Amino acid sequence: SVGAPVGAHADWSARAAMNSGGVTSWSMAGDYVTRSPARNRITAGMTYSLQRYQGGNFAALQAVPDGHRKVASLSAAHEFDLTPRWTIGYGTRYEHYDYLDGYGLLSPSLKLSFAPVASFRVHAKASMHQVAPGAEEFVPPADAHWVPPQRTFAPLGQNRFTVERVQSYELGATRQFRRFSV
Repeated sequence: SVGAPVGAHADWSARAAMNSGGVTSWSMAGDYVTRSPARNRITAGMTYSLQRYQGGNFAALQAVPDGHRKVASLSAAHEFDLTPRWTIGYGTRYEHYDYLDGYGLLSPSLKLSFAPVASFRVHAKASMHQVAPGAEEFVPPADAHWVPPQRTFAPLGQNRFTVERVQSYELGATRQFRRFSV
């Protein structure tokens, strides 16, 4: 894992991990994050992971006929202070799983917040999140020491995977006190 500041306003980092065994896998990830307090806050990231199966398990060989799985993702988010009271944020994540049919998964989000007074803020957020089966094995958690798994997975029944789509809508309020917020 390496990282460094980008001037006085942002940070970048890059991480990689690998293992070997019946399932050889490796993963790399990188991100760029603007530091607060900035009027424009930008976050961008990418990951790429590979899982290669070299064992003799029949079920795993059926699920991984070409011997490997590859996953790539790109993400970007932008939050912008329109005025001292209004903030808008939007972002998306694109993921491609070579074991799924189709072009890839797009997960967009949009957020709007308003601060009628300095210590109180309300917000509304809408997002759609698409999750591939086995995604947690390929996409490392942010800011965590993570090693790719030494296992593989297979669907029950037919050799097909189905994407889960979750739409969420959120309304919230935050009240800032001296040292904490609710």
